[in-house]
Amino acid sequence: MALTKLNYTGQGVVPHAKMPSGTIVQHVQLSNTGRGAQNSHNSNSFTHIGSKFDVTITPKFQSSLILYNASLSVHVANGGGYGYWELRRDIGGTETSFGDDSSYGNTKIHDALWLQCPLFYVDSPNTTSAVTYKIYSRANANGNNIYTGWASGNDSKANGCYISVLEIVG
Repeated sequence: MALTKLNYTGQGVVPHAKMPSGTIVQHVQLSNTGRGAQNSHNSNSFTHIGSKFDVTITPKFQSSLILYNASLSVHVANGGGYGYWELRRDIGGTETSFGDDSSYGNTKIHDALWLQCPLFYVDSPNTTSAVTYKIYSRANANGNNIYTGWASGNDSKANGCYISVLEIVG
């Protein structure tokens, strides 16, 4: 990757407006959110997993890209069942789903295992208003329990949920 020379002759900190395309100008992180804050349900309709997993960022530029990175501790309790997780964007109460369709969401798991499941997305919200990213989940059939986050408060870092959102100059 080539280095970019900033064309800035001012003193002190370089203003965000002078940053070249591709520069990270903001980072919001929820660290190990899922430990002790487990969400579970058995609905086969996408259900918001709770505000503890929501992350809000207010872009500095309308043309910015937002890189959403998550590693979620998830589980499907009934053998043979599937669990689906979907990312949605909320701007001023209007939600947009980023799932591949109304059924499968962005990521899924199968069977009765605890897994760290990735959820990544690059968004172009085209706004400088607050943007909230929310996670929804559903089971493949009513009665299959699905879990997001670890119920225990122990210090194991293996079962947490990690969510990081970066604003990148477009």
